[in-house]
Amino acid sequence: MLYTLKSSHMTVTVNSRGAELWSLMRDGNEYLWQGDPDYWSGRAPVLFPVCGRLYGGKYRYAGQEYCLPIHGFAKDSEFAVTAAEDALTCVLEADDATRAVYPFDFRLTVVYRLKNDRTLCVESTVTNTGKGELPFSLGAHPGFRVPLREGERFEDCYLRFAGGTVPRRLGFSDTCFQTGETADFPLIDGDLLLLRHELFDRDAIFLENTGGRVLLNTKKHSREVSVRFGDFPYLGLWHRPHTDAPYLCIEPWAGLPSRDGTVDDLSTKDAMLRLGTGEEKTLTYEVSLR
Repeated sequence: MLYTLKSSHMTVTVNSRGAELWSLMRDGNEYLWQGDPDYWSGRAPVLFPVCGRLYGGKYRYAGQEYCLPIHGFAKDSEFAVTAAEDALTCVLEADDATRAVYPFDFRLTVVYRLKNDRTLCVESTVTNTGKGELPFSLGAHPGFRVPLREGERFEDCYLRFAGGTVPRRLGFSDTCFQTGETADFPLIDGDLLLLRHELFDRDAIFLENTGGRVLLNTKKHSREVSVRFGDFPYLGLWHRPHTDAPYLCIEPWAGLPSRDGTVDDLSTKDAMLRLGTGEEKTLTYEVSLR
């Protein structure tokens, strides 16, 4: 089911399936990728309890082996949604189906809130409702239309980072698993990345030490998308490889895929968040439109 938030300039639509952002409009202009299956049928999936791929599609925990799909199960789950004038609150709680693939009790709450006439705040809270440690990853996968207007080119657009830091690129194998390597990811004048389709021929670019903000701009006009993600240590940039896909995913992640060749034990897997009994963790990102 679709739910909508509106202000004088912005309209936000969220799908209860996956608590997925479905449309993001300002002054009648759609900024969110609309899920053309010829390229990618997603729009902005919520990633939980893993981000990316598990090696072999499986992991171990407490002597048992479990299977999870890429990015986990939240994106395919039905959330309970409560609508208020300025916010949509989406809740997913553990049940027998989730425990069969992820043996933990949890509550995942995703709140979409219009902060002002140009900014959407997305606040995700994970609560450990069970006994013992809760290991998890959490991420967002929003795709944005690129170019920002019809009739323009992908190459007319660029990303501008916060500056003041040199991002580090995480090494990934051809099958999108961690290699454990990192390298500097130099930017033009310290903050600029010109977009071209060939950037993604080896799949996603994953960065750390980004400064927590990136702007999607164009050389043609003043339309802009700003993503702030200071709570998330990693940033993914992606579109379908070897295509002229007219979108770009700007993905804040708190978690990483498996290392190549390693079936993880969730109790020791790197880059995961961990909560004790009764604890909760909130991560927030914001999207501002111009």
